[in-house]
Amino acid sequence: MFKNSYYSRKLHSLLGVIPVGFFLIEHLLTNYKAFSGGHAAFLDQVYWLHELPLVLFLEIFGIWIPLAYHAIYGLYVAYTAKNNVSNYGYFRNQMFMLQRVTGVITFLFVAWHFFQTRFQITLGLEQGKSESACMTSRRIRFILCCTASGSYPPYSTSATACGLSS
Repeated sequence: MFKNSYYSRKLHSLLGVIPVGFFLIEHLLTNYKAFSGGHAAFLDQVYWLHELPLVLFLEIFGIWIPLAYHAIYGLYVAYTAKNNVSNYGYFRNQMFMLQRVTGVITFLFVAWHFFQTRFQITLGLEQGKSESACMTSRRIRFILCCTASGSYPPYSTSATACGLSS
């Protein structure tokens, strides 16, 4: 892919630590609001995030482009790696292989998570039929509906107030 991959690997590492790392921390803190403060605190946090100035610009240039580069180049690195664990069973060789395997698993999870929580809702497509997918989709539709319908603030904590009783 690249004749000299020094700068590509450095950029891959940098984008994995800074913007993707910040997004992961923000994502965990937002979800922690539901645990620590309940539904109302989570809605407050989501509403605050949606009210940030230039939120689309921040998402595209602060999350999606760095994440896409990190994911695509990471898959390239994982699939071009020369795993020699069967020849040399040293701990560092095993860690090298496991880093690539967990990277691919993480990529698959993030792609699935994005599809379930953002992409289908944005396009208005039918949600998945599995129990966990339906629960996730209902929560997000509830949040989007309550924040867009004008019932926030003051918000209602019941699904029937936003027309999501199913």
